[in-house]
Amino acid sequence: SGPWSASKCIDGDLGELERNFCASTTSDDPSVTLDLGAAIQIAYVAVYNRRDCCRDKLGHYTVSYRVATTDAWTLCSGETAARDAFGPLLSDCSHQLAQYVRVQLPGERRTLTLAEVEVIRSAVVLAALTALAAALALAATTIALAAAALALAAATTIGLAPESVAC
Repeated sequence: SGPWSASKCIDGDLGELERNFCASTTSDDPSVTLDLGAAIQIAYVAVYNRRDCCRDKLGHYTVSYRVATTDAWTLCSGETAARDAFGPLLSDCSHQLAQYVRVQLPGERRTLTLAEVEVIRSAVVLAALTALAAALALAATTIALAAAALALAAATTIGLAPESVAC
């Protein structure tokens, strides 16, 4: 625990000026491991870098998963964050079953310093994509109706019969 404990990686707070982030001391291959409480299907892992400083420390990182503490870690994704990246930095985990998820910085003398790590379940992604598709469909319908209304208004203004306006 302490002011920079791993629990700060999963509190939903993206961090404000050095107060709410998770970090490690400088070490070889530092990592943070999340215990999801039960094995679930994960679609993505989102990593959020700190806003206030140290964004360049993330660099190359890996996301791994396993079902039980006795299982070997399976690599989900290897990523390289831009020096100024904040996030969400998404790693596609292809709907893998996992109870434990690890974000690790491979290499010597690295420092893990993050604002947040989110594990996104398949159902959540599906619901978000469905809602987005519905919103886009509604927006397209609204645009088509507005275009038809404008065409009708223009036709009426210049004296054309409404039947001669193609929508």
